[in-house]
Amino acid sequence: MSRAHNGRAEWFELSEEGWRRSNRARPLGQLVREALQNAFDQRARRVKVRLTEDEVRIEDDAPAGLARDEFAFTVFLGEKDTPPTWRGRKGRGLKEMIAASDRAEVETVGRTLVFDDTGRHVEPNTRRVGTCLRLFRYTGEREREEALALLRLTIPPPGVELSLNGRAVRPPRVKTSLEDCPLETVELHRGVERSVERPVRLDLYHPRPGEPPHLFELGLPVEPHSLPWHVDVQQRIPLAAERDAARDGYKRMLAAILLESLAMELGRKELSGAWVTEVLAHFTLGQEALEAYVKKVLPARAVLSVGPQEDDRARQLGAKVVDLRGMPLSALAQVETVVESADAYVERMEGPPKDVVVRPGARAERFVGLVRCLSRELLG
Repeated sequence: MSRAHNGRAEWFELSEEGWRRSNRARPLGQLVREALQNAFDQRARRVKVRLTEDEVRIEDDAPAGLARDEFAFTVFLGEKDTPPTWRGRKGRGLKEMIAASDRAEVETVGRTLVFDDTGRHVEPNTRRVGTCLRLFRYTGEREREEALALLRLTIPPPGVELSLNGRAVRPPRVKTSLEDCPLETVELHRGVERSVERPVRLDLYHPRPGEPPHLFELGLPVEPHSLPWHVDVQQRIPLAAERDAARDGYKRMLAAILLESLAMELGRKELSGAWVTEVLAHFTLGQEALEAYVKKVLPARAVLSVGPQEDDRARQLGAKVVDLRGMPLSALAQVETVVESADAYVERMEGPPKDVVVRPGARAERFVGLVRCLSRELLG
């Protein structure tokens, strides 16, 4: 039995065929996104991506190139200590791209790692800076178009030039930035991932026409979301195993932070989205933000529907009755703290019910006398 580097007997073996199959099934855009992570983390100033029918080529000018050959072929081997602002994680990205190819070359400073039918070997080269990754595999036109659509969303770091098939990628129009937003993130310490909460900057961008709003991690698109804008979190996001989605609880917390921070300046259209109702259903909004939401979403003199009779009387007194009974109960309970009900409005406008003196006529007096007489007879 062989021994691992830590002296412990090895327990597992990797099925290379299974590793290849699992990565071959991943979308092309997600695989190439891994290479962009590596290039941005290594402080490349220029990154070029070219997708053709039989080759995927990613080239950068990162000063150091590939630090260790093992980073290209030892699964899960990567940097052991990285801060939350480091994009890569778990040492998987480069290996996954190579595994998804029929043949691959990793040309880095002074050497080229070749992966082909004969195995893996290293050849010398004259490259002095950066890395050029060449992945040889067939890709269909639709697969490439979907990959390019995802990669065009990328927001390159300041001062970094990114081109896709010869076209420069420009960042979208900035909306705003929010500082010191407390969110969960992931740090790597001695090879172990740890979840921590730390303040982070959130950069918001206006999506381009026809572009679905996305959640971003340090400039790289993660997944579409229901918020009205692109939201770029400037630290690692806790992601699912395939790194293509964030946890629901994380996304709700992110939405709550944005609503709390921006409610006073957002318009009716933005505040009428389903994402706002979801935030109200899961979080208690601050009074100022809640009042801003109600003021912009509900009409002037709005009251909450109670029932047909109370609603009609409230309308007669000039109120606008709104029926929010389809809203989640926890969300409705918050709205009820700042919007009065139809019956409360009627009572406030008219005052409490008053006793009305009724003077019966002669026929009514005779009827009352008859009832009294019958009562005496029946009750003795």
